[in-house]
Amino acid sequence: MLTINQVVDIYRKGIEIILNNQPQKHTDMGRFDTDIMIYEKNINSPEQKDITLLHELIHARDGYLPKELTEAQMEEIDRKIDQEAVETYKKNPEILEFIKWLYEI
Repeated sequence: MLTINQVVDIYRKGIEIILNNQPQKHTDMGRFDTDIMIYEKNINSPEQKDITLLHELIHARDGYLPKELTEAQMEEIDRKIDQEAVETYKKNPEILEFIKWLYEI
């Protein structure tokens, strides 16, 4: 489960959260590269936006993935991260308020 201390570590590393409200051709809701990008036009609900934000923060916590992973390996990693994001959303809802306060979003 993602913790407030882990979020603070991500923030201290200088990783930004960017809310992109431009239409996207792809279906991704978010991504982590050097920063976290949330594609708001691809998200259908506030809950989905919060879980996507947590998902991308977990990616940022865990660091970059090797480029040589297969598509199946990437899907398995994303499935596990989705589970952790949903668990965090349900068991630690105050973390979202902290994230929004910290990142001023």
